[in-house]
Amino acid sequence: MKPTSEGGIKAAFDCPVASFFHRARGTAADTLWMLIAPQDGRQSLSPGDADVVAVLTFFLLAQDVSHVRSGTEFDVWYGDRAVGYGQIL
Repeated sequence: MKPTSEGGIKAAFDCPVASFFHRARGTAADTLWMLIAPQDGRQSLSPGDADVVAVLTFFLLAQDVSHVRSGTEFDVWYGDRAVGYGQIL
């Protein structure tokens, strides 16, 4: 997650959280709803949390998810902006 000062979220979200979207970088891929469940058991996802390793569960699977594979970089969206980024491990 980006710090708030860089356009990230303004406050923490309780985990697991389903308020975010996944959008693959460098593609015209669909935006997918996702549930973020941090593997370390943290209770919230906060602005600036850059070290989160999470299980991502995607919703609306009627969309093309062929781009969701190991190594894919993606942006984490909330509302109308990218608030973080990551990579599928």
